[in-house]
Amino acid sequence: MIRETITIKRALWLALKKQLIGDYGNLDFNCEALLLEDPKIHIVACADGDNVNLTITFNPLEIALDLKKSRENAKRIHEIADLGKKINVPPLK
Repeated sequence: MIRETITIKRALWLALKKQLIGDYGNLDFNCEALLLEDPKIHIVACADGDNVNLTITFNPLEIALDLKKSRENAKRIHEIADLGKKINVPPLK
């Protein structure tokens, strides 16, 4: 697991959080933790005035495997779409 810490503006954190979980959540807490699945990413956010310190913990191998799986699925979908274009279907009479 790798742990990275970054500092961003509070408004940016709220926008990111809304994209990640679909809601701004409870704005009364100074610190909060998010656990994202598939791939697993842990985010701990602590407000410090107008800034938010984010500590993000993730496994790069898990992300790489998830990326590989996504690419294989996209390739399979394109192959199926291309197969449909190659089949010659005689017109109905």
